[in-house]
Amino acid sequence: MRYILLLMVLILGLAGGCSSEPEEKPKPPASKAKAAAATPTPAAVKPQAVSGKAAQFTATGKDVALWKVSRSNAVAAHPKGILITSAEKAPKSAGTTQGAFVRVPDDLEAAVGGGRVRVSVTAKKAEKKGSGAFAVAYSTNEVGNSGWKRFDAPEAFKTFSFEYKVGPKKEGNGDFVGIWADTSGSGNGIVVQSLTVEKIGP
Repeated sequence: MRYILLLMVLILGLAGGCSSEPEEKPKPPASKAKAAAATPTPAAVKPQAVSGKAAQFTATGKDVALWKVSRSNAVAAHPKGILITSAEKAPKSAGTTQGAFVRVPDDLEAAVGGGRVRVSVTAKKAEKKGSGAFAVAYSTNEVGNSGWKRFDAPEAFKTFSFEYKVGPKKEGNGDFVGIWADTSGSGNGIVVQSLTVEKIGP
C-alpha cells in the first residue's frame, strides 16, 4: 500500500510539471522605422502675412536689373549693394534724369500723384575711387521734379532722405528716381544698398 501511494505522488508530480504553461518569449523591439511612423508629425505652420505700407517701393542693390543708366553713368554689381559711378558735370534732374535711375512702379506712380513722397537712399562711399558727394532726384517725367538733393558720402552705410510734393498726374509718363553718384563729375562712385519711395501724405 505504501508503494502504491509513493507511486501516485510521483505520477502527480510529473503531470504537474508537464502541465505548466510555457514561458512567453519576449517580443522583438519595434524597428526604428515603425517607431518613427508612430510619432505624430507636427502640423505645418503657415507663415503670417506681414502688412506693409500701401504705397511703398524698395529697390535693393541686388536688384541690378532695375537700375538703368544714361550718358557717362555706370552701374555694377557689388557684394554689399550696387556700385554707381558718374562723370556727369551737370546732369538734368528731369525726365528719367541724366544719372543712374530706377522707375517707380505704375501703381505707386498713380498713388502718389498729387501727394507727398519720401525718398530714402542707404549708401556709402565706394572703397576705391569713392565719391565725396552724391545727389538724388525724384522726377515725374511730366509735371516737374524735385531737383537734385545733395548729400555727403560717408565711409559707412547711412540712410539719407528727402520729401517731395508730387504734381497731379496727367498722362502718366512714368516716375523715376535718379542718382548722380559723383557731384564733382570725376567718375567716382558710391555703393547703394537700397532705395525706397513711399507715399507719406496728400
